Amino acid sequence: MSKSGSRLVKVAILTLLVLAAGCVLLGISSDAQAKVPEMTTLAISKPTVVVPRSATVTPLPSTTAATSLQTWASQTLGTNISLAEAKGYNSQVVAEYLIPTQQRGIIQANINASRAGYAGKVTNGGYNILLLGGGSSLSNQDLTVQIKNASLGYLQLPATSYPANSEAALAQLLQAFPALSSYNFTAVNSPNNNKFSYNFYAYTIVRDKNTEIPTAVEMGVIKLGNKTWNYALVGNGAFTFQP
Repeated sequence: MSKSGSRLVKVAILTLLVLAAGCVLLGISSDAQAKVPEMTTLAISKPTVVVPRSATVTPLPSTTAATSLQTWASQTLGTNISLAEAKGYNSQVVAEYLIPTQQRGIIQANINASRAGYAGKVTNGGYNILLLGGGSSLSNQDLTVQIKNASLGYLQLPATSYPANSEAALAQLLQAFPALSSYNFTAVNSPNNNKFSYNFYAYTIVRDKNTEIPTAVEMGVIKLGNKTWNYALVGNGAFTFQP
């Protein structure tokens, strides 16, 4: 073979080697590119916030208020009551109660003279209110002593019927409030200007040791709010009142 032919062969071989190397490099590059993981965009969902519904809570009667009201009703009227609601007394509370105008006025007029007050709704319908007075010295005494010496209490209960006359009304009231049977009641005109009303009033002075404690009692049967009610209002000590 001539020298020129040998050179051509070498050139051809080198060309083939260069082309082969280029293909290998291209293949590696392609594989490398294929092996690079793609960036994946993750969609992060917002957490679902579950807000619990607040439970309906039935308010329980205040222990002090309920005990005071029930003690007064039992001690003063001889009537046992169950309370659906019992709380501290204020003028707004009584404004919500369906009670006769005159009795409401007497209660409201004695707020400033009281050192403690309670109000409650009777389970089967009706209202119970108690104001206690007598200052700090009496507040340390037993509740029954506080009630006897300085208190104003009111209880209103639904009546089964409206009486036909004054005698029937008095009998109905003494059945509802048996502890008041020892008083001598006098029939009085309705202080509420209500023609559907029987009203009775008694005033006495109770002597306890060396102390004279005046007591005023008013009770009645009245039609109010399309219902018939029995009510009793009792004031002791500084809380006595006139009909």
